[in-house]
Amino acid sequence: MPYESYTEKDHAKWRYVLNMNLRFAHEFAHPFYPKCLAELNLSPEKIPTIEELRQKIKHTGWNIVAVNGFITPKTFMEFHAEKFLVVATNIRNLKHINYTPYPDLIHDMVGHIPCVFYEEYADIMTYFGKIGTKAISCKLDFEIHEALNLLSILKEERNPDEKKIRETENLINSKRNSEKELSEMEKVRILHWHTVEYGLMGTVEKPIVYGAGLLSSIVESYQGLTKKVNKKAFNLDAFFSEFDITSHQKELRVVKDFKTIKEITNQFVSKLSLNIGGSHGLKELIKSEEVGTLELNSGIQISGIFVESFISDERVDFIETENKTVFAKENKELLTQNKFASPIGEISEFKIDNEEISFSNLSEFQLILNKEIEIKYKSGIKVSGKIDSYLFENNTLYLLILKKCNIEIKGETIFHEQNILAFGKKITSAYSGVADKNSFEEFEDPVFFDFTISPTKKEKILFHYYGEIRKMRACKVLNIDILKDTFNFSIENFPEDWLIILEVYELIFDSNSTFETIVKNHLMKMRKNEELKTLIDKGIQLIKEKIEIKN
Repeated sequence: MPYESYTEKDHAKWRYVLNMNLRFAHEFAHPFYPKCLAELNLSPEKIPTIEELRQKIKHTGWNIVAVNGFITPKTFMEFHAEKFLVVATNIRNLKHINYTPYPDLIHDMVGHIPCVFYEEYADIMTYFGKIGTKAISCKLDFEIHEALNLLSILKEERNPDEKKIRETENLINSKRNSEKELSEMEKVRILHWHTVEYGLMGTVEKPIVYGAGLLSSIVESYQGLTKKVNKKAFNLDAFFSEFDITSHQKELRVVKDFKTIKEITNQFVSKLSLNIGGSHGLKELIKSEEVGTLELNSGIQISGIFVESFISDERVDFIETENKTVFAKENKELLTQNKFASPIGEISEFKIDNEEISFSNLSEFQLILNKEIEIKYKSGIKVSGKIDSYLFENNTLYLLILKKCNIEIKGETIFHEQNILAFGKKITSAYSGVADKNSFEEFEDPVFFDFTISPTKKEKILFHYYGEIRKMRACKVLNIDILKDTFNFSIENFPEDWLIILEVYELIFDSNSTFETIVKNHLMKMRKNEELKTLIDKGIQLIKEKIEIKN
């Protein structure tokens, strides 16, 4: 979203939220937050540019990538793993100043960015980033993500279609209910949600706020600390909690401290395919239908899309991929093959023509190119073909490239004109993504929804009035006639816009004028709306405190 697209009303929304946090954060937030927010030293009078923010956080080792809305949880985690903050460039509607169903700059700039100034918090973000980068997703994750994206867009639109919103909510619930078991990525996302995004810290009886989603909404923060919101201890039963990323939270999780976040999450991480490998890891990759990596005990890494394999007694005897497959060691690409099929496990017999080879004398035996070879595995699988080339290092045979390769397995024969055999007894690790990040082409950039709407004639007038108010604050010279015109125009044409009325009130506060009384009475009338009560009350409180400081 181009910076010049922000309206004067957008800058006013930014000013309101930032001023509220600068003043009231110490009442509900972890002590690190108000200190870091002050250190960030953002101007309330205008939305900062991405470049300004980059310069402000440069010394922390973090950088910023700008997006316009949703990205997949995995992509989000990948950015955090590399210390890149994802900052949305769109800004929420005034009706969603409490909580935006669609990611926006207020959430990221006021919520996430100050937190990188606090080392323990920043460390938790990279910690989750590294876990999420390797966690395996399933196809249903992406379907739910797309539906959530649509739901967020529908809720953020100027005139929401309630029928479409209900249909999309039903679709999401249906997909979630059809999910027999949460994927690894979904579990990471849930733990991340209940900590980095919407976490409370301390005790269930006396918590404070540290999650970025709460930090960027003082109303929800105050509400989250009341009995209106159910609070439970943060633990692994959070996987079974219900949460809606497009609405206020009904349940929040409380953790003792940042150290405990890692201790609890590590209980889950130890059971990830990344750490246990084996048949479990292979099954998860097959189910994902996405590019993933298997690592064998020999150190060879195989990256590709894995397909159904022969798994007996929970032991993997054979692995197979479709399309491009990359072989690597220590995350560096060695060879590439289009499709791949190979037994793994212990070998019972290894022959070249009539000569036998054992792993004990491999270092002494020179594999002969174009010679027929036959390999029998203890699993009963037999492979034959002509030696085209091989990778042999430190007394270990890692890869063997065969021409006219035949694989006999359980009565079936698989033929490849050229095939690579990967040697290893077992799978020690399985994870999402590739071993060598440079070995696969970059995915296409996601397409984001553009909330930029051409303003109506009356909206242009409203934005003009917001701009006039900002000019008066800057030059400290009031034009009462313009303020009266602003007030009258707003209540007649935009009766729901409480923010511009509050900005008018700020300029005439303590003037003891009839106009001040009229504006104040109108605000009191507007605050009868329960959703606006806290917003208006906190705004008036801040105005009064500013006058007291001046006096």
